[in-house]
Amino acid sequence: MNKYQIVLVILLMLIVVQFAYYYPKLPETIASHFDGAGNPNGCMSKSGFFMTYALIVILIMTAYLLLPKLISRIPAQLINLPNKDYWLAPERREEAFQKIQDFTTEFSDALLVFLITVMQLVFKANLSKKIILSSAMPYLLIAFFAYTILWLLRFFRTFKSARP
Repeated sequence: MNKYQIVLVILLMLIVVQFAYYYPKLPETIASHFDGAGNPNGCMSKSGFFMTYALIVILIMTAYLLLPKLISRIPAQLINLPNKDYWLAPERREEAFQKIQDFTTEFSDALLVFLITVMQLVFKANLSKKIILSSAMPYLLIAFFAYTILWLLRFFRTFKSARP
């Protein structure tokens, strides 16, 4: 198990703890959508909200588990990768797919951190006297967007090189 997979397991355990802690504390109707100022403008049942949260986590985990395996089975001519001939040569193919798996796991970790943090803000808002989403939300979005750009740059820089 590499460091990204260990982090993934810890994050999944944190989600379980978050479910167990907040589900009994929240009201039956939860503010689930907020406008740009953080004011609630949509709600749903508590069970529907937690089901949606669980489905999003399942979707992220499905992508994490299946995407690298699917890519490894696609014919090389259908894969768009910098220096594809170099990286998909038989002697480096396994290494290339391991790097793709590592990048996918790392991004899944970041996406789960983002999701857990957003849900934490929503839970806190719903437990406060005046339901309003934290002003930290725009900064969280900017941070995740910046991370995504840096992740993409690192991914392409890794494969742009004709050396491992």
